[in-house]
Amino acid sequence: VGYPNYRIPTLATALDGTLIAIVEGRTGDDAAFGGDTDLVMKRSFDNGATWSGMSVIESPRALYDEKISNPATVVDQTNGRVWVLYNRFEGDLGTTDSLPGTTNNTAWARYSDDSGASWSTAIDITTAVKDYNNWNTVAFGPGSGIQASDGRLIVPSARWQAGQGWSSYAVYSDNN
Repeated sequence: VGYPNYRIPTLATALDGTLIAIVEGRTGDDAAFGGDTDLVMKRSFDNGATWSGMSVIESPRALYDEKISNPATVVDQTNGRVWVLYNRFEGDLGTTDSLPGTTNNTAWARYSDDSGASWSTAIDITTAVKDYNNWNTVAFGPGSGIQASDGRLIVPSARWQAGQGWSSYAVYSDNN
């Protein structure tokens, strides 16, 4: 449906029951990271029996010479806001060739207050979620985050650091 490859799916259920499926839409002929990579979604209003057409949330290649990866959603049960966190890579860089202390790999968030019908402008959250001078790459997910009983939003994440490889951690917010 418009892209030869899709990777890294995440699924959110908005408070009104709308299912929001978000994924990387990859233009490359194989599932590798080549080509453009966009943030795309479909919605279902009947518990997944049928789905809307494909919508592009963000396509950064033309504007920034960047590509999208690793979307992860979390729904704030206190206000209904649906968040999607994702990262961008400059040019054709990937996990192991992004360098610390650069904008090779950055972290972003968008939110929807209308069950995915529209999305906010992208918010750069890199300095809040990444040890900028030491980590090569951050990646969210896989999957979706949760909201703790005290209201904390928690999103599973991983980081790549040269010489150490991958490590897991969590990104969280205590102020919605």
